[in-house]
Amino acid sequence: MLKNTHLAFIFCGILLSSVLRAQDTAKGINDPRAHQHHQLPLPIPPQFPGGKDSLAVFLARNVHYPAPAAKKHITGKVTVDFVVETDGKISNIKVSKSLSYSCDKEAIRVVKSMPRWIPCMQGRDAKAMDYYLDITFAPSKKK
Repeated sequence: MLKNTHLAFIFCGILLSSVLRAQDTAKGINDPRAHQHHQLPLPIPPQFPGGKDSLAVFLARNVHYPAPAAKKHITGKVTVDFVVETDGKISNIKVSKSLSYSCDKEAIRVVKSMPRWIPCMQGRDAKAMDYYLDITFAPSKKK
């Protein structure tokens, strides 16, 4: 009788194990959806209104070769770093590559006079982003 009880339990165990299944974790390893995370899209960098061509025109019209630099025949580029805020305003303006005091001062003046930029966008959200700009100083070629 005891043997029949054991056999009944074993039979029920076998029967239930065929009905019940454990979680199959092997599927998740090869399933590309298993490791997807909700990542934000890559940010779109800030832009001067009208794009790079408009920025070049703005710089050509507004950058003035300082007399002290012209007198010493100083030419080259000043690199200005700044932050384009979420509303397009420029902040934290600083010279990261200097040329001369007068050229640095002129580069900062020009950046401060810029209109609001189109801010960096990440998805649908505006985001503040660091930006740098090279401003070239050389005698004008107009005669």
